[in-house]
Amino acid sequence: REIFRNGGIAILNALTNCLRFGDVTFIDPERYSLIEVKGGRARTQRDFRQQREKARIEEYLSQDHVCGLFGLDLELRRKELHYEEIYHHAELNNLIADANTIGTSCKKIEEGLFYLVETAHSLETQLHQAVSQCAEPPLVYFLNTLKKVSCGWYPFTLSIRDPKNLYRFYVGDLLISVIVDLSVIRRFFEKERISVQFFDQNGMTAMHLVSQDPNHHLALQIGEHFFGRVMAEFLSLNWFLHEVLAK
Repeated sequence: REIFRNGGIAILNALTNCLRFGDVTFIDPERYSLIEVKGGRARTQRDFRQQREKARIEEYLSQDHVCGLFGLDLELRRKELHYEEIYHHAELNNLIADANTIGTSCKKIEEGLFYLVETAHSLETQLHQAVSQCAEPPLVYFLNTLKKVSCGWYPFTLSIRDPKNLYRFYVGDLLISVIVDLSVIRRFFEKERISVQFFDQNGMTAMHLVSQDPNHHLALQIGEHFFGRVMAEFLSLNWFLHEVLAK
């Protein structure tokens, strides 16, 4: 109430699926703050751990880099985007409309990127046809499994425009998969003399890039959260590759 009286905004983090540090997020035109609300004076080890985690995320947001966030022994860096995002929401919603009529709809959206929308699984037909067009085993993302994932991605409630279709997606009557041909990603970076390895054991890195040019010492790791935007937000794969190259 005090925050509201002074013209600020207070968000109860427990009511969101993306604000995961602190109990209240305070925002006004000049600043923001993460607030932990505790009763009594005694402090437990959990309280101290929460304070350390809050301090790390605040350092990351203010300095654009931090070590030890999410319990990882890594330095994380945040970079601004170089290009405006390109989404394929129109293509997605057209495929949904087609699937509602004929049961299954699959389309090659761009080189290395396929969307499959079904009202029932059809492994032997459309999915098999999409996979067979890939030069190596692709990544197949069944997006229905991401319905309750709180990663702060652009929400399905905005990507799927028809409320009836959105409801059918959430109850499992509409199935959406995104297929990514890894060979397209590999060839893109090979042209730039950059080798790429996919997914490591820590569960946070989707791509590890290393320059093969002795005059250009590049070693870059792309997190699963950023790479996941291509699937979860229906972003352009070509946009993603050029954005990574610009970094």
